[in-house]
Amino acid sequence: MLLLLDKHADAMTQYNIEATLACVVEICSARGPKIQGPKAAGEIFTSLFKLIALIIKRHRLRLSGHFHILLISLRALLNVLLADPTSSISASRSAKSRHPPWLLTRLQPRHGERFARLLTLVCEPSAASVARTRTRSDLDSATDVAKRVAGQYMYLIVEVYIKLQLEVEVSRDMRKALELGVFSVLDITSEGCRKALNESLDASGRAVFRALFAEYRKFGKWKGV
Repeated sequence: MLLLLDKHADAMTQYNIEATLACVVEICSARGPKIQGPKAAGEIFTSLFKLIALIIKRHRLRLSGHFHILLISLRALLNVLLADPTSSISASRSAKSRHPPWLLTRLQPRHGERFARLLTLVCEPSAASVARTRTRSDLDSATDVAKRVAGQYMYLIVEVYIKLQLEVEVSRDMRKALELGVFSVLDITSEGCRKALNESLDASGRAVFRALFAEYRKFGKWKGV
């Protein structure tokens, strides 16, 4: 699939892109493949990361008007990234039933860094990935438009991230690995979307968001504007 998407990009249709992202979601679900082994989880996650990253870099224009499909695949990957299939807490049994069969162990911060890379690819697009023409003004304009479009939706990934932190324990190292990507999302999120995010959370979620936003203001690109 990587070969087709990369070396035969011009032959790929809208259906091919949507079907690939749908495959990612399916693999991350309880209906995913029953591939097991000591390194299976990490290798499968990395393969899914490569697929999504390539689509963002080479086929982003085909996501125009279909951004929700990318969001669904990112959410599915984030759920897998933070899931704890080894948890013995009875309250997590329903959540465990949603884990794919190949996820036998928790993923590591290095996998979190890969997910953060996906977020930065979406929020900080290269001119080549979003422009239909190659003039300087069109390249700059297309990048700005792509950021504005992403800013209308990507805060929903931060919402999922916050809610998952209330369901499972997320290590400090994993949060640190995801930091760059989350900050990248907050960079393009308008004040209105931040308010919508805050209102979508319960009291515990808002406390997590306040702490996250304080970190962003301290260490991110935020300038208070």
